[in-house]
Amino acid sequence: MRHRTRSLFFTDSSQKVKLEIQHDPEQLVTDAGIDEGRIKMKGILEQDSEGEKLEWLKDETLLVHGKHIAVNEVIMSSQKGNTYRLVGWAELNGALLEIQFSAPANEQGEWQKAVHEMIESIQM
Repeated sequence: MRHRTRSLFFTDSSQKVKLEIQHDPEQLVTDAGIDEGRIKMKGILEQDSEGEKLEWLKDETLLVHGKHIAVNEVIMSSQKGNTYRLVGWAELNGALLEIQFSAPANEQGEWQKAVHEMIESIQM
């Protein structure tokens, strides 16, 4: 039996603010390996920027309700406009749980506290 990635996707009415949560049962991880994944994912975000400047806001692994959640938070510059992004990773049932949030950088102030509170409220 093949397991499929499960996703939840939310967006605002303007389609500019996006939250996606994915659980991939085929991408095995351990809670102890989450910090190593954060370092790897920071490199991926740097590659995704295609040479544009990144303004790092957070690059750390948090302990939330007994589970590690890796967080990379960044302002990404692009020709289409700057984007505020927070990407988080955790282990759920031995597999990767990925959280991706993005919004226009000029709306960071409206969303940053709420996104941090969401991350800090996760219970697995």
